[in-house]
Amino acid sequence: MPKLVIFDCDGVLVQSEEITLTVLISMLNAHVPHAKTLDSAYFIEHFRGRKIADCLREAEQLLDICLGPTFEHDFRVRAMEALTLELTATDGIVEVLSVLQMPYCVASSAPRNKIEECLRLVGLLPYFQGRIFSCYEVGRWKPDPLVFLTACATYNVAPCEALVIEDSVTGVQAAVAANIKVLGFGPMPRHRLLAEAGALPFADMRELPTLIDQVIQGASVVGTLGYIERLKRNDQCSEVWWDSSPVVYAPYKKHLLDKYPAAAAHIEQLMPQDIAQPWGLSSVTTNPRLVTAAILDKREYWTSRFNLASLSAGELRKQLYNEVIAQGAEKLKPLWVQSAQVDGWICAQVDPSDVRCTERMTARGLELQRLAANVMVKVPGSLEGFATIEQLVAQGVSVNITFCFTVSQFQAGIQAIERGMATARGNGIDTDHCKYVITFMIGRFACQPEFALQAAERGLTLGPEELRWAELLVYQQIQALVAASKVPVKTLLSSIKVDVDDRGHKHCWHLEKTGLTATCYTLTPDVVEFLIERESHGKPVAPASEPVHAPPETFAKLLCIPYFCEAYFIDSIEPYDFGNHEAFINACNEANSAQRRLTDYCVRLCPVAKPFARSLNAILAAEYGVLA
Repeated sequence: MPKLVIFDCDGVLVQSEEITLTVLISMLNAHVPHAKTLDSAYFIEHFRGRKIADCLREAEQLLDICLGPTFEHDFRVRAMEALTLELTATDGIVEVLSVLQMPYCVASSAPRNKIEECLRLVGLLPYFQGRIFSCYEVGRWKPDPLVFLTACATYNVAPCEALVIEDSVTGVQAAVAANIKVLGFGPMPRHRLLAEAGALPFADMRELPTLIDQVIQGASVVGTLGYIERLKRNDQCSEVWWDSSPVVYAPYKKHLLDKYPAAAAHIEQLMPQDIAQPWGLSSVTTNPRLVTAAILDKREYWTSRFNLASLSAGELRKQLYNEVIAQGAEKLKPLWVQSAQVDGWICAQVDPSDVRCTERMTARGLELQRLAANVMVKVPGSLEGFATIEQLVAQGVSVNITFCFTVSQFQAGIQAIERGMATARGNGIDTDHCKYVITFMIGRFACQPEFALQAAERGLTLGPEELRWAELLVYQQIQALVAASKVPVKTLLSSIKVDVDDRGHKHCWHLEKTGLTATCYTLTPDVVEFLIERESHGKPVAPASEPVHAPPETFAKLLCIPYFCEAYFIDSIEPYDFGNHEAFINACNEANSAQRRLTDYCVRLCPVAKPFARSLNAILAAEYGVLA
């Protein structure tokens, strides 16, 4: 049996959420024209369990309004008037409280006076005198777990020995973050949302005593930590992103659910139904290859959106690319707003053919940023790319520096961002909500032929583990550099690889030997499936729990190879040569190949320009005596 049961108040002990949120949405809608009003059903669910001040800030951005300083106070007065008239206790709650054999309490996001008044109105206050915990008193609100952890500490109960009863997604997330088992209370239509957040749903409060026995006996994976939760236990600033177009997110999730039905709870935890939910994958990276694949996979859908007769092939390619990014940004916008612009970003890359031209990369970067406020512009880490980064940051643009394989590139990236931020401040441009990441394409570093060739020329052979150690050692140097910097930048690991050992067992050092300090990861669908496959086999993937060290003989061997030293040591490679690094060249070539493929597709769709048609006819007539 649990040693402590922690109830939420609104929606669990008393049926208040619909009453108060209906009042709130009505007051908000009174401030805007009818065409912009909030949908009551959607926003009752969206705001459920959250801090009212956060709901008001989000509503101001969504509705483009400015609420007066007394709005929250006026809302609370009107909400309490409505509660006084309409509030009821949850059916069956008195019977449950009468038979519980263990300590219980209430932990709510509401102010203490509201909790007490609601309980008093329905006759429940005597059950909870001296057992009330309010987020307002601990200073953090769900999904932060502090209010639950405070309750556990007060009762001297370990979180794993407690049980939470919640009705909101944010509350369930807080319980999961605290490593507390959680039951999700609500009507059947809400059960999927609660299950996706990590709860075992139920609809009848009278079932609670029986359910408590089932959960303690392990009838559900409720409260089980996923990879993201394990990662955030090391550092709350770590993030996991989706490395593919948002348009393939839902189909791939269905594929996983069909293939791994026993891991459904883990899949829901990592990939909620809506990609913009405040748990799961937090942002999205795209690149020319991914965008091209998304377009060619649904050619008719994308091309039907444009008048092909009026566009050149180049114009069509750009507009198709922009449309994929804009639609992805729209899907992520609610998360971007709700997280105060921390999450919900989509990365859009400048044209790889412009890698040596600062002017063209800057112009294209500004075009991409104008597509949506939550677009992060992706720029290659070349000499010209860092000049572009500085100019974009100076204009308040969020950036992702890509094609990076060396510590020197990270140093140059940090310096470019720092200079750009200084220019922005001097021009009165606010960069407080901008986001900056530098991408180490970790899985592309050690596989380059030049690395093996240089080793062979020195009589050295590098085994698979030694190659992975080379990548991890560069990552460690990068993390040390980023940690020492005052610039608000994070490392983003991409090109993450899954390895198979001699016995056929899969593992991923890029995930399992990193993450001790703040790191962002962008996961391809294949890597996501690796995580789910391991969960389904009862062998979950976990990040490093302590510092990892390469074997001394491996490190000594790597130091004999210039390819490794250029990446590992700061200032070992000149900025001009960033773009001449073999891994950079190959990554750029792949991006250019994808862009050429999309361009060729557009050429086949668009009418051939008349001057070209005339010259082609002239050539054919002259050579073969025929016309096209």
